[in-house]
Amino acid sequence: PRILDPGDPLATARRFVADEFTPDGKQLIFHHRGEFFTWNRTHYQRCDDADMCARLYLFCESSMCRSGQDGLKAFKPSARKVADIIHALRSAAHLPTAIEPPVWLEEVADLPPSDLPPCVNGLLYLPDMRVLGHDPAYFNASALPVAFDPGAARPREWHSFLTSIWPDEPDVISCLQEIFGYLLTADTRQHKIFSIVGPRRSGKGTIARILTALLGKEN
Repeated sequence: PRILDPGDPLATARRFVADEFTPDGKQLIFHHRGEFFTWNRTHYQRCDDADMCARLYLFCESSMCRSGQDGLKAFKPSARKVADIIHALRSAAHLPTAIEPPVWLEEVADLPPSDLPPCVNGLLYLPDMRVLGHDPAYFNASALPVAFDPGAARPREWHSFLTSIWPDEPDVISCLQEIFGYLLTADTRQHKIFSIVGPRRSGKGTIARILTALLGKEN
């Protein structure tokens, strides 16, 4: 049986990380800037303290602790015990505040994190448009909700919509698409703020909704 020490919350937190979030030797939970993040196969997703607390209760409930010299008894988690473990877990899974995602937690040569927007089917390496496998060593709190397909058909409805707004201004359409592409990455070297100005019912809301859906909720 898994044996925990009720008087050592940090050791319990480290055991929780090892048993629940370290398959194949790779840690899949971090506490960064006041929030827990857990790996969900494409990126690190924010995990509410209440959800983490519920998971800890189940972990402790299935554990034992020492009783007397040689005996064992059920751990029996309580609000105080779990609160102490949650507090210790922030240290056991701590990721320095100075770290700015996206970032590699392990050294990876020639793959700048700003050039690797996560998609459903992998990390898209922008310089040559290769799709690389997802890797929990790449710490990022968002992913595009679409799979990259280099052979995808031209989005006819989208282009038809843009042409209906700017029938004689192809440069404006190209600029908007460039803005979309820029916002899909973590690159901020251009130091630009974008503003779409126009009268009511001119397509601004539709463009904003499309962009929001493309970026996903976490972006």
